[in-house]
Formats: sequence, C-alpha cells, structure tokens
Amino acid sequence: MGIDAAIVHTMRYEVIVEAEKSVFEKVKGIVENCMREAFARTVPGVEFPVEIEVRESWGEAWPEEAPGKTEDAVEVKALYGQA
Repeated sequence: MGIDAAIVHTMRYEVIVEAEKSVFEKVKGIVENCMREAFARTVPGVEFPVEIEVRESWGEAWPEEAPGKTEDAVEVKALYGQA
C-alpha cells in the first residue's frame, strides 16, 4: 500500500514533496532519510545536514508562484546543507 505523497519538484539541492496532512510526518522522515543516504553514497564519510521545512501551501514558500492548493495537502521541502 502506498503513501499519499509525491515528489512535485526538484531543483539543485531541493526536493519538494506534496503530501496529505495525515501522512506528512512519515513523509518527512522518509525524505530526510533518503537524502542523507543519497549523500552518504555520493560522498562517503561526510555527514551533510538536511533541513526539512513543512509548508501549508506553495504560497508560503513562493508567494509569487503559488498555484491553487487543497486544504488537505502540505509540502515537505528538503534542503541539503542549509543547517
């Protein structure tokens, strides 16, 4: 059974995931773990900080680019090296 979440955008060191509010904590953990593992495979022996931001809408992160959003969705924005 899947989780109601999807990657909606990647850019340089960011991954944007849209998830239902009911699963966003689980999605946060999955995204953070995947980013840490990917970096560890790329640069073994170097720990890299991952910062997770949760937004209620695209408008909170990028007000000038905000598409319509549903009330039941949140974005999980993961950034490498921003800690």
